[in-house]
Amino acid sequence: MKIFDGIASGSFQVPNYPSNPSGGLSGSLYYNTVDKNLYRYDGASWVSGVGGSGSSGTSGTRGTSGTSGSSGTSGSSGSSGTSGSSGSSGTSGSSGSSGTRGTSGTSGSSGTSGSSGSAGTSGTSGAATINSNTDNYVITATGTAGLIQGEQNLQFNGSTLSVTGSILPGATTTYDLGSTSFRWNVVYTGDLSLKNEYGDWTIVEGEDDLFIYNNKKNKVYKFNLIEIPIDQAPSKKL
Repeated sequence: MKIFDGIASGSFQVPNYPSNPSGGLSGSLYYNTVDKNLYRYDGASWVSGVGGSGSSGTSGTRGTSGTSGSSGTSGSSGSSGTSGSSGSSGTSGSSGSSGTRGTSGTSGSSGTSGSSGSAGTSGTSGAATINSNTDNYVITATGTAGLIQGEQNLQFNGSTLSVTGSILPGATTTYDLGSTSFRWNVVYTGDLSLKNEYGDWTIVEGEDDLFIYNNKKNKVYKFNLIEIPIDQAPSKKL
């Protein structure tokens, strides 16, 4: 085994090995090319040539100020940085990363917006089913939640309201059909029944005459009609 390789450029050079060589003489030295450390043989085994001062570097790991020691790595004592690996106790700081888990709590607040979503399901109950869903059928309530009825007998196409049945006022002799300002144009009807708190009459059309019935007194009369030229009468509305 080489004891030394010689002196080059004014420096003393020891042998280089990637691992501890077998055997040796007490006081022998070599440089480990893997961990970049200097080792000496104490007669029984190879020990770090740095000595106990490296272990004092362990106490440097106690504080954050130990990171200032990294500036010490600017020097050859940077090899003592190997003992700095005992700074693995610094990985206890990973429990500080548990604090990051605390940020997961923030995502918990996102869960609150999820509860807004449940309000969206309330919207589902707002949906309604239409029976007889056909164009122009007027919609009426059925008394059942979520169910409405399209009325076949009541249709409106935007201009004409068609009713299959009777149209009744809410009370007798109370409501009007039209007004003094807005009158219906032509009323198409069969017999005309007139009744109020004083009288009760029905006008009936005959082929050549008009008849009027007094329903209260059970009498009937005929209108006395006088024929005139058609051009003397105002035009009729169709």
